[in-house]
Amino acid sequence: MEVRSWFLNVWKWIDPIYYAFTRLERIQSDSEKNVFRVRLMRYRGKEVHFPDGSSLKKGDLVLKIHLHNVFILQEMFSLKNELARAKWLYKMVLDSLPGLCQYVRQHVKSDQIKGIVGITLLNRGSETLGFQRVPLTHPLFRLYKWMTLLPIHLLSADKPLRSLNKHHPVYLCMSKKLLEDRYGS
Repeated sequence: MEVRSWFLNVWKWIDPIYYAFTRLERIQSDSEKNVFRVRLMRYRGKEVHFPDGSSLKKGDLVLKIHLHNVFILQEMFSLKNELARAKWLYKMVLDSLPGLCQYVRQHVKSDQIKGIVGITLLNRGSETLGFQRVPLTHPLFRLYKWMTLLPIHLLSADKPLRSLNKHHPVYLCMSKKLLEDRYGS
């Protein structure tokens, strides 16, 4: 436990530098603890068709979502088991999505944004939030994402080596229309 705490403290010092270099923006919303950080980018994955009839194609403008991992890991540190952590994270994401919707609506390029996209190992239950899971098809990119997400998994799981092969990186996508329909106020 002390090793995790030490790594988390180091990460807290490195995070502002990472934040500056990645051009991420914080979501300012009614919820003071929004777990998302975002940036605008062009979608580069395979074409995704959403149930609402819209789609994402290569080159479409999307809002790339990142979880604020340092904040999340700090808050989850006191929770005793993985089920409690999963429930807490689900609720935090659910509570943060209205703020994300508001951010998209108020963005200067709102009319051009087609949806939101993130890449994560944490994708169980994401469909109930409105996300569509899309596998990463390119093997080298999938390996790269798995390796970059591995430290988060090692810090957050009770028995990280046992559960390692259960988690695979995927795109989580949601159309802007669905985001507005479900989380717009």
